[in-house]
Amino acid sequence: MSVAALIGRDEPFALDTVLEDGTRLLARDALGARTLFWCRTAEGIRTAGTPGQLLHAAGREPDRRAITEWLVHRQVLAPATLFRDVHALPPGHAAMLPEGALDVASSTFEDPCDLVSAEQHGELDRATEVAIHDELDRTLLVSVGRCCAGAREVGVLMSGGLDSSMLAAMARQFAAVTALTMAVDGAEGLDEEPAARAMAARLGIRHEVVRVSPRSYARLAPAATEALGAPLFHVANVGFNVAFGELLARARALGIDRVLAGDSAGTALGVGPGRTTGLRWLLPARRMLARLPPGLPAAMLKLALDDGGLPVTAPEFAASAVTGLRAVDDGRRARAYARALDRVSFLSDPLARAIKATALGDLIYGLGRFTERAAIVGARYGVTVELPFHSRAMMRFGLNLPVRHLMRQRGVRFSTSVEKRTLAAIAARHLGDARMFDRHGDWASPQTTFVAPLAPALLTPDGFCAGLMGLTAAELEHEVGAWRRDPNALAKHIHLELWGRTCVRGDDPDELGARLEAAVSSPG
Repeated sequence: MSVAALIGRDEPFALDTVLEDGTRLLARDALGARTLFWCRTAEGIRTAGTPGQLLHAAGREPDRRAITEWLVHRQVLAPATLFRDVHALPPGHAAMLPEGALDVASSTFEDPCDLVSAEQHGELDRATEVAIHDELDRTLLVSVGRCCAGAREVGVLMSGGLDSSMLAAMARQFAAVTALTMAVDGAEGLDEEPAARAMAARLGIRHEVVRVSPRSYARLAPAATEALGAPLFHVANVGFNVAFGELLARARALGIDRVLAGDSAGTALGVGPGRTTGLRWLLPARRMLARLPPGLPAAMLKLALDDGGLPVTAPEFAASAVTGLRAVDDGRRARAYARALDRVSFLSDPLARAIKATALGDLIYGLGRFTERAAIVGARYGVTVELPFHSRAMMRFGLNLPVRHLMRQRGVRFSTSVEKRTLAAIAARHLGDARMFDRHGDWASPQTTFVAPLAPALLTPDGFCAGLMGLTAAELEHEVGAWRRDPNALAKHIHLELWGRTCVRGDDPDELGARLEAAVSSPG
């Protein structure tokens, strides 16, 4: 095997193998669907599929810079991890280690930017909408078939929504299917169970449900954090934070060792999740602000920040935020988006270029949270988690799909985000006129109901965050008050605290979960 032989492989892989000449080859697929971590030992380089498997050799010392990066982005870019002496091989990288090597110097063998092609974009731009739908249908079906290959039965993480329902319908063509659903008590607008149950009945497949309540969230969150080896990053969709492992455990108990998930369909279709709405008005807004009198935009920012309870010096901080954010990750995200913008320079419309560059940047540095979670937690429960939308063929199709198939255009501006319009047309072929689940609850509500009640028991003077930041009891009280005004900030710090206690300090997750459940059950 050679590094050249790895280029273009569609199946996910993470390799640690010895070649005929005794050289050790480490490699990871370009989309990061499989993970490979390493640490130095006296005997040489040791590797594993999860960071937790290396802690006994590398130690549990946290990496403060990486923690800062996680607080900003809810993700840490390889080769760094949250542990100072545990490292990750970046996606699309390979390293050739001589015998007895004590370090890993990897280099890129495949760049996701290469998936973008002016020629393919031109071909899809000339194609009819029906031809686009036919090609997407074939491409996704091939990807689902590869994910099911050789399995008698597979599980599908089922929300009853568009992506998961379509995957389940397609997977039935290759294997028996069991739908696995998270049900949320206390956040009815976000509860997927009724729609998933109806969809499973329509498809004639078995349906298994894991229910998550505020009490069970308190009990399960420490164990879910310890299994991932990182803070739980689903800040808004809190139920899935703890249900993912439980659903995989349920599948394993049923004899299912392969589960399909419909994560990041929007990114696969060339639109970063939630980004089109912002990009739609970003350029017109910037032109409008440029016409305002000097100083007025800064004054507007100051008023907005002051209204949010921030100090009057906040605009000065905001002015340096761009530089500060670059420092957090050594500028890698900014350089990735700049490289992506250059890659799509063949597009004539500036807003189309911005949308496609953002999608490509999200592919390079946005999917890691999902792929790593799938690989790490899946390995913990003995289940292979497959992400059909993350195949190279799907990514290539989506990244080269003209923006007009993703957003409606009025005049010179893209005005309405319809990023799943193309997927909806494919789903109709497999599901008919079935009604899909659509979340309509307030995302902040489950944070308030599920996560915030953990704060009094976790964010304490003897806790991990207080020690990490050097906070006194009075300072901690002030900071917690500020975090409470922003549900995302509060949730991030609670999840960081759970990681620090279970993965750094080594607290028993089951004992901590029992204490948190008791605290939630008997507040005060």
